[in-house]
Amino acid sequence: MKLHARRVLALWGLAFLAYSNSFSAGFAGDNAQLILGDPRIQAATAANFNLIWTTDYWYGHVAGGVYRPLATLSHLLNYAVLGGGTQPAGYHWFNFAVHAANIALVYALGLLVIEKAPVAAAMAAIWAVHPVLTESVTNIIGRSDAMAGFGVLAGLVCYIMTTRTAGADRCKWLAGAMAAAAIGIFSKENAVVVIAGMLLYDLAFGKSGSWRRRAPAYLVLVPPYALFFLLRHQVLTSLPNTHLPPTDNPMFTADFTTARLTALKALGKYLSLLVWPRTLSADYSYNQIPLFSAGDWPWLAVPAVALVLSLCAWRWSRPVFFFAMFGLAALVPTSNLLLLIGTIFGERFLYLPAAGFAGCLAIVVFRFTGSRARLLAGLICVVFLARTWLRNPDWQDQYTLWNSAARSSPSSFKTHLSLAFALGAPDASNIDRIVAEASRAIAILSPLEDKWNSTRAWESAGIWYRTKGDLSPAGERRAWYEKSLATLRRGIAVDRAYTAETHRTDREQGKTPTGAGWFPIYAELARTHLRLGETGDAMADIREGESVAIGPVLFEALAEAHLQAGNTREAEIALMQTLILSPGYFTARDGLVRLYQQADSGSCAVVNGNLNLQCDLVHTQVCRATQNLASLYRDHDRSADAEAMEKSAERDLGCK
Repeated sequence: MKLHARRVLALWGLAFLAYSNSFSAGFAGDNAQLILGDPRIQAATAANFNLIWTTDYWYGHVAGGVYRPLATLSHLLNYAVLGGGTQPAGYHWFNFAVHAANIALVYALGLLVIEKAPVAAAMAAIWAVHPVLTESVTNIIGRSDAMAGFGVLAGLVCYIMTTRTAGADRCKWLAGAMAAAAIGIFSKENAVVVIAGMLLYDLAFGKSGSWRRRAPAYLVLVPPYALFFLLRHQVLTSLPNTHLPPTDNPMFTADFTTARLTALKALGKYLSLLVWPRTLSADYSYNQIPLFSAGDWPWLAVPAVALVLSLCAWRWSRPVFFFAMFGLAALVPTSNLLLLIGTIFGERFLYLPAAGFAGCLAIVVFRFTGSRARLLAGLICVVFLARTWLRNPDWQDQYTLWNSAARSSPSSFKTHLSLAFALGAPDASNIDRIVAEASRAIAILSPLEDKWNSTRAWESAGIWYRTKGDLSPAGERRAWYEKSLATLRRGIAVDRAYTAETHRTDREQGKTPTGAGWFPIYAELARTHLRLGETGDAMADIREGESVAIGPVLFEALAEAHLQAGNTREAEIALMQTLILSPGYFTARDGLVRLYQQADSGSCAVVNGNLNLQCDLVHTQVCRATQNLASLYRDHDRSADAEAMEKSAERDLGCK
């Protein structure tokens, strides 16, 4: 036992070397939204605890169709209970602790299956430092995969022990299997693969007892799984309809056969990445992995050969058979082979499959290299450790992450778009690079049908082109403004087509269509028209946006249009509408204060820098703004909202 403990400590030391430069990495990628932007984790209260269990993983951001309460609770533990707040170090130590526990479990699993300690240690060492694991360890929110991995690995170890014990000891292992299953499934859905692992173990080592004896270990998984899927169903059915962007997973745009062939192609890429993890990326969105075409048949040979070799291993090495088939099975839930998921490819999905790969590799090395086995295994670990250590700094911040991703996945529109955002607020020093990255993004998207395209990408590019015009010499501005108009118009066409497609899909599924469209893009189109002096077109853009939805950004743009037309009073009313819809919008409030001070200097409209609702001018404009908004609500068949607004204005302000 002491020898095993020393080996585990050595494995932890090896892993620490690999991840020693990861603890200062910030909240890059989606970490900013899921941690810094999640109000549920900022205080350890009963209300927040309840919210975590009764709302989805992406609470407050998008309806992502994902339920992972235990992962979110771990964020609360770091943020509020341990006091980590917005400092990343504590989150990374938690991730490393989970990974360290999993390293010990992989070693234990290797001992139970291979029954040779040096081979089990080599397996655990190779897995501990494999570079594809960085997205689950260095990336803070990747902990959901590591926590699910803990549930699967612990569940497998407990299950194997139930086949080798009896009486009270067996009951303890059964309880452990149930607890592990609960931890895994409530961390991430793909933890269901523990069942596949159990079945594969029984298939490979069936002499461990009769099915009647093994059945209780399967039955103990029923309560946690039943509870999870019941809670998940209750949470997800209460959410708006989930529309997964086809640009994140282009398989949604393909027929069944093409989609599954593409999934097999991606499976080939997964397996090749396990063998040679030289190029790693945080994103593989459209069109980094194109839909299957005639030239992609060689990629299908990779999973086919892997499957054949795995089956052949049945004759010469049952442990290789088990680990190889477990690795393949662990990929199935996220492979898009059975069900299409929200992404076409993600390195985080290799956290568990890499354990199967490491087991096969360790066995092969020790079986076929004789006395040089330890040296070769050590060399593999050194190479993997070095690649992991070099990969960690990519997660330092948004710029390092997306700069790396844009190099590694140059055909993904999202890597270039995200890099443009990561470059910061546009100014003379960075606008050219921002524009270049935005242009690369929309060049990738341009051939894609509008109904599958990304409104946000076209809108962002249009805004940056306009900014480039603002920063250019007078003689060059018009060309950039015209380019901005064309780009924003394509974005509007995309938005209309995408909204129509999601509504069609909702109706096919018997759901009430949700989502009116992305109205802010109309405000941006209006602003570009204003740069060209086309006030009438800007007004028309805003009216078109108002027909899509009622949003404060439209009235802010309307105020700009009225000002350019010389209608100060109408600009004031438009800003008042903005404030009624969004009282905390300080930019609009400050703009309205400035307008009053400039147009009505010395009037009662502003007192001590604040709006004076007792002033007749302000009171009149508040009432007028309320009437305008109520009229718009009625145009959108929202009579109840219109009446509530009018009654509130009459009761609180005396508006007639």
